[in-house]
Amino acid sequence: MKILPYYVEQLKQQVMREAHLTSVCPADCKQLAALIHAKLHMPVSDTTLKRIFGFAAAKYGSSLFTLNALAQFCGYADWENFCDHCGEDKQPAAGTGRAISMAKWSQKISRRTLEALINSSGIPYQLTIKRSFIDEQLEEFSGGAQTATLLTAPAGYGKTIGLCHWVEEQLGAMMSGDNRDTLLFLSSKLLPGLQQTGIAVADWLRTLMGFGPESYELSARLEERLQGPGFFYLVIDGFDPEHFAPAEFDRLAGLLLSILELYRDQSNFKLILT
Repeated sequence: MKILPYYVEQLKQQVMREAHLTSVCPADCKQLAALIHAKLHMPVSDTTLKRIFGFAAAKYGSSLFTLNALAQFCGYADWENFCDHCGEDKQPAAGTGRAISMAKWSQKISRRTLEALINSSGIPYQLTIKRSFIDEQLEEFSGGAQTATLLTAPAGYGKTIGLCHWVEEQLGAMMSGDNRDTLLFLSSKLLPGLQQTGIAVADWLRTLMGFGPESYELSARLEERLQGPGFFYLVIDGFDPEHFAPAEFDRLAGLLLSILELYRDQSNFKLILT
């Protein structure tokens, strides 16, 4: 399981506050390991902490065990609980509880999608690079009047990883309060697993049109969100026929076209497909 760097940085800051440290040097890691062990009776070595704080080389990302321990040291149930609180705390104060709830729901799904795609990368994600053609196209798209854009390139050009870098930047900016956007990131490779988040993508698309269970609540949240500042991005990676049965692809494509028709006059609704 890959971990988003923004949340790791936030956790490091909270660990420092919990340990009453204004800064960390290599010598502090041994004392910090002792504090964690004394509070949790869990072994987190000073070498591991040195890797987390950047004082030692790390070939791989932090383990979930370590992040759970650090989150518990700061008073959270585990790493995921910390991420949920981090996202909730960084939402702008303005707006209703329903809008905040939708933003939190979208961020949670986007975070899981991003982590899963990073984890499935054939090259270690930290060794991958951004794709300028993606960043340039999406920058122009965000500043324009178009409702939808399509990222196309032959297989192996790094569309998915390039999009992951872009989404990661957007989520970080949203969490830090640098922009007021909301983003829902989905992948055709992971759509079957989205049932675990409480709603399937087809059902979610239907609710945007006002049909299906809980349609009024979710569509009302989106309408409310679209009246506020910032964009609402719906991003779907790998939306092509090879990832779906023919009938399923036609059904989802029809739903997307209907959504575009429904929200074509909403300048802050943006659809991104690869």
